[in-house]
Amino acid sequence: MFTKKMKTGLLLLVMGVISHVEGTTLLFDDFDDDVPGTATVTGINGGVKVNKNSPAAVALSESGSQIVASVTGGSGNGGIVTINSFDPTSVYGFQARFDVASISRRPTFFGNGQFLGLMENNTSFFRNVPNIGLVFFGKEERTKSEDGFSLVINESGTAPNANILSDQDVELASYLDGFVASMTFTRDGWSYSIDGLNDTVGSPMQFMDSGAWSDPNFYATHFDDSMEYVIASAQKEPTRFNAAALTHTYNSISITAVPEPATYALMLGMLGIARMAKRKKAPLPF
Repeated sequence: MFTKKMKTGLLLLVMGVISHVEGTTLLFDDFDDDVPGTATVTGINGGVKVNKNSPAAVALSESGSQIVASVTGGSGNGGIVTINSFDPTSVYGFQARFDVASISRRPTFFGNGQFLGLMENNTSFFRNVPNIGLVFFGKEERTKSEDGFSLVINESGTAPNANILSDQDVELASYLDGFVASMTFTRDGWSYSIDGLNDTVGSPMQFMDSGAWSDPNFYATHFDDSMEYVIASAQKEPTRFNAAALTHTYNSISITAVPEPATYALMLGMLGIARMAKRKKAPLPF
């Protein structure tokens, strides 16, 4: 028989397991303190700085709970990278989430398009170090994303050398209006989800997919460093085609730990026990 004290203790244990299952926030910045380099109001491990290639000039402005990256320069590619890192080696997996408010125009199909993802350091241009993430409207032969997006891996620090997912076509206008993209990487596999985009005929669609790593050691090999940074970058066309700045605006970025599957099983078991503890004995039918 469960006593009141036992029931209370069990409930607290279940609540603790649920809290763990929901995942720990490793990094969060909702750009609410008007200073790009800090996240002092509700941020966790936040703050961003400029990341760019050599032709680019990038200006950052933060206000109204948004950050705007304005890219100029011939074939300039630039945006934001987090000042602080998170440790992917200490968790079973993690989810990276980007809340994109808007993009001023299509990134150039001559190059890398827009990249939302992760990189191994924040001092080099993201293309020069191993990275993984989503590419939108990039060069087809390089990223297979000319009319939409792809999920790419770059292990060598050059052009993406592998695609997890290719050629997901979307309506350009819905892309420019903003969207929310999430990517989850665990020791067992990957998944992604994008809300706010339309398909090529203009119908709202949630894009999502998942899969196991073809190499079971991929997570341990790619995320082998205790420091991983969040990157959001976009490339403008050469100045001779358009000299105006390309701007990309974000509402928030975050990294959340993903617990191991065994934790979910523990939670379900605890919930079952708690339900049994609360169940009252049914009255006899006579």
